[in-house]
Amino acid sequence: MYCCTVKKETATNKYLETLENNFDEVLITKKEKYQLLTIRDKANKTNYDWIVWLQLKVAYDKTNSCMKTSDEKLEGVLKALCDWWPLLKNPNDSKPKQLSLFGDDEEFEEEEPPAPTGGEDNRWAKYYRECDRIRKANILKKYSFFEVFHDVGEWWHYDDTDFSHMLPKTQEEMKALIKEFISGEIKSKILQYNKIEKEKGCLKDIPLSDYELYQRTVRWLSFDLVPFRKYANISIDNGYHVHEYEERYFHKFHFRGGKIEGSSWDNKRYGRFDLRKDKEFISWLREFYAAPYKESLSDIEVLKKNIDVFFCSTLWHKADEYQWQERINRFENWKQFKSDLNSFLKENNIDGSNGGGSGYSVDGYDAWYNKWKKGNIKISQDKEYRAELGRQTEELEIDDYDRVVVFDISGDEIYKKAYELFYTSKTPSLFDLVA
Repeated sequence: MYCCTVKKETATNKYLETLENNFDEVLITKKEKYQLLTIRDKANKTNYDWIVWLQLKVAYDKTNSCMKTSDEKLEGVLKALCDWWPLLKNPNDSKPKQLSLFGDDEEFEEEEPPAPTGGEDNRWAKYYRECDRIRKANILKKYSFFEVFHDVGEWWHYDDTDFSHMLPKTQEEMKALIKEFISGEIKSKILQYNKIEKEKGCLKDIPLSDYELYQRTVRWLSFDLVPFRKYANISIDNGYHVHEYEERYFHKFHFRGGKIEGSSWDNKRYGRFDLRKDKEFISWLREFYAAPYKESLSDIEVLKKNIDVFFCSTLWHKADEYQWQERINRFENWKQFKSDLNSFLKENNIDGSNGGGSGYSVDGYDAWYNKWKKGNIKISQDKEYRAELGRQTEELEIDDYDRVVVFDISGDEIYKKAYELFYTSKTPSLFDLVA
């Protein structure tokens, strides 16, 4: 740790120079996780040496989540201070007053000039500069320093206040909190001010496996933790417009995707919770949502679902007219089916060779398809869950996300699999023969 005065040739030169011209010392002390900015004047007193007007913790490039450099963060706070330093150094200055028509003293505010009528750029530039000057001057007359200058939550600020002791530490504590949130019976103070928005509709009365029931719950489960009150305050934008805010509540942490994270400027992670194998919790969810139990889908069932997604996407707005699952029974082999489908696309001016997206994904499966060139369907499954089901994992590809690649089929393979899985060998109807 060492202390220095930033040299004037640095990127913060013009802002630092302004502050140095108005205060006796502007110090920047390099700490391990932040830069400590101190603004002070000589006291000329016998019992103390300095009047410290302000101390601020300024983050380094990686000590909060803002991607700016350490120098840029320091420059950001110095720039903000340059606007409002008179209020810091002279907080008790008397305000200019003007006698009102009713005999009361009211604060005088300078009016902005009328907008120019011409279109010359230099006239408008001068107008905007003058408006900025007047708005800033009016703010200086009306507000105090800490009303106009804020550090908490700013992109350059380093906050080491630790509220994590208020968070749940164990799976049991987290489970109790999640139950409170889902049921709406909030008892915990850290959830006291949270607005609850549950998506029961996506789970209510739907047959689901234990795995899918838990995953769908976690997918929508999102709530904030540790509320704090922010008093009425103002915010000033780059054009010196004042925006007033009423008292409101915010939160220090949020729970998303099974894990607790801090604020947007906080790089820490405060715990991940996985209750998928907690039988009591799964039973509670099933009872709460009245969701009947269902076995996990097989590989073939998921493949069939995604082949249907592929062809429905390929046929686009004509999918209902073509009815490919029924129509495939008209043909003796997959080649005839492919030829017929392509002829139908051409007749209806449908481009079935581009696009794609996520497919039918359930029970730990993730599916993707694309129609580029000859088309592709790729289906993978969570490796751990697949092993729990006793399904094959050996001799299958493991992708970069440690998932088992169950199917990866392209081009004619898609048509072959479609014919193999959907052709029912039924006796042709009169309609089929006519067609």
